[in-house]
Amino acid sequence: MAQERPVRVERRLAAILAADVVGYSRLMHRDEEDTHARLTSLLTEAVHPAIAEHRGRIVKNTGDGFLAEFPSAVEAVRGAVQFQTRIKEITIDELGDTRIALRVGINIGDVIVEPHDIFGDGVNIAARLEGIAEPGGICIASSAYDQIRGKVGVQFADLGEQNLKNIACPIRSYAVVWETPSQATRASTATTSPTILGHGSEPVSHVRQRKYPFGPFRIVRSHEETGLIGHSAVKETAARRAMHLLANIKSGPNTVLGMMFLLAAVGALAVGLIGYWTTWKPARTELVHASTAPRTPTGSVIKPTHSQGPIVLILPLINNTGDPRYDAVASILTEHIGASIGKFSSLRVIERSLAEPMTTTEYGQLARKTSAQYVIGGSLRGSAKGMAISIQLSDALAASSVWSRNFEVGSEIISSTSLQDELAGQAATLIAAYPGAIATAEYKRVQAKPTGELSSYECIIQGVLAGTVGTPAAVIRARECLDRVTREESANATAWAVLAGVMLNQRSFGFGLPQDEARSIDKRLYLNEAILKASLRAAELAPDDSFVRFRLAIGYFANCQTDLLQYEAERAIALNPYDAYAIGSLGLSLAFSGHWDAGAAMAEKALGLMGASAPSLWWYAPAKRHWSRGEHQEAYETFRRGYVEGLWLSHLNMAYALASLDRLDEAKAHVTKLLKLEPEFSIREANSFFRTYCLEPSFREKMASALRKAGLPEE
Repeated sequence: MAQERPVRVERRLAAILAADVVGYSRLMHRDEEDTHARLTSLLTEAVHPAIAEHRGRIVKNTGDGFLAEFPSAVEAVRGAVQFQTRIKEITIDELGDTRIALRVGINIGDVIVEPHDIFGDGVNIAARLEGIAEPGGICIASSAYDQIRGKVGVQFADLGEQNLKNIACPIRSYAVVWETPSQATRASTATTSPTILGHGSEPVSHVRQRKYPFGPFRIVRSHEETGLIGHSAVKETAARRAMHLLANIKSGPNTVLGMMFLLAAVGALAVGLIGYWTTWKPARTELVHASTAPRTPTGSVIKPTHSQGPIVLILPLINNTGDPRYDAVASILTEHIGASIGKFSSLRVIERSLAEPMTTTEYGQLARKTSAQYVIGGSLRGSAKGMAISIQLSDALAASSVWSRNFEVGSEIISSTSLQDELAGQAATLIAAYPGAIATAEYKRVQAKPTGELSSYECIIQGVLAGTVGTPAAVIRARECLDRVTREESANATAWAVLAGVMLNQRSFGFGLPQDEARSIDKRLYLNEAILKASLRAAELAPDDSFVRFRLAIGYFANCQTDLLQYEAERAIALNPYDAYAIGSLGLSLAFSGHWDAGAAMAEKALGLMGASAPSLWWYAPAKRHWSRGEHQEAYETFRRGYVEGLWLSHLNMAYALASLDRLDEAKAHVTKLLKLEPEFSIREANSFFRTYCLEPSFREKMASALRKAGLPEE
């Protein structure tokens, strides 16, 4: 039998252009019909004519973007400059949070050609370059730059060697520097040589900067040469505006949200800290440097940047109930999960329609085509309670399950839009939030990687997981890494927000600080101002990011500025109402600030959303509420639900709860365990610790009395 000849694969060299819409899921979630109509208009009026004029073709549309190829790099860059300029002209009068903008990446590479798609490393590099481009910007590889030098009249900033995700070798990259619209328009046909910015010198990461007002506040600069944010001026101005707004907010547990940062689940401070101290000795000035916002020159523009995390491919949920009424439910949940994940700015979402269920192998094949690292899928099926909705997160590269959860619901989900929203938002938070399933998987993936080699996204993941891991090493690694990112990427809003949380962890538990500060919380209070400055910096850069506003609320809580805390927490939850981590963490701060009922209700809601994976410390809000009211038995039982044997704070809480029940032998046993973990702890230190968490004097005085009965030393 004659052997069949293998089918020849068609290949060619091409200039590849990858583009996507910035914040597409957020825009669609806000108003999908308007977004679709405006995007279609921009493609018709700006993109398609420019591509056609420069002899390109759109290979495929990806929902939130497109892939195109050109016969040369010159034509690709000229076409991209032309349509980006036209889009800016068309959208110039639109509000910033609703404006449609594209990111563009361009590369030259050898591609595999199919009738309706192209594949290959060259395509992947173009897609990665698009990911690091600014909104409205163009980023090109050195392979393309070498071809266009002296042939297009636009300026470029040399970004240096870029380590792109899943690309083996660093890629030297360049970004178009925009001039005025008229100049940029002429650039598409000009033939003068470009001016090369940064070539042969230090890489340029941000060409311009913009100063944004955030919400009702504006950052007021001090007159110091350091360019520190004017803390007193911000505090006074923000307080007046917040009080005015709060006067119009109805009181009640569902609307008044003052809440706190997720306290770290920590081990012993003394064990292991000295070893880390010998290799990492930050001075006080070094600890606050990253919380100091770089001075913005007069008339300059801040361009916020975002760390690019994994690409997430969302497949439609499959209706296996046999009831066609649930087809619409499956479709709505798929769409809403994608929109909710889109609220977490570091992740990029791709939605793909499929007619039939897929195998794990097919998942991997599709993921490789879309460059996705994670795949979300699931199904609806009948159950004893009505219906079970199963949602899974898989690692596309390893073809393995990362996370899964079943949600039991009744038939009311067919008509209940609020239930559909809540379920989709809950699933998205458990998958995509800081810290969620993806963040946890990414954290584990890079633990063997040296700190200096971590990307900005990987540093952010170190920061959001440091408290949960709860070791000195984790906090020190995160702090060192985030200090570097905020120096090198001063407009990275998420990095500033995460840094604020890491510093709060240090202020609370002393990790990575000089030994005299590690032993006394009073000596760590200088970090309060640094925490607030970092969170204010983040909010200045990304005023509409829910995570950033959550961390700004935490910055105000660290300084016991309760009115501003309440206002910012309200904004954070409004932007992402199903973020269980924010709800639970901020619920603690609301309770500790004296709003016991509202705070406890929020913490309990978060505990219900998270289930067994919820941080045990969230139980402290309802437990302390019971104890403050004299409901000592209920307090003890609730503290038991959040008890962690290796956590000194658990033993402290159990000691004063049991002493209040006159169970002194058990209370003294917990004091013994506490002092084993924290040998120098005292009633004075307990009072200082809880004072920093804004607990009222009457609570602290009552606690001190109970701890004396339990035998804790006074000093």
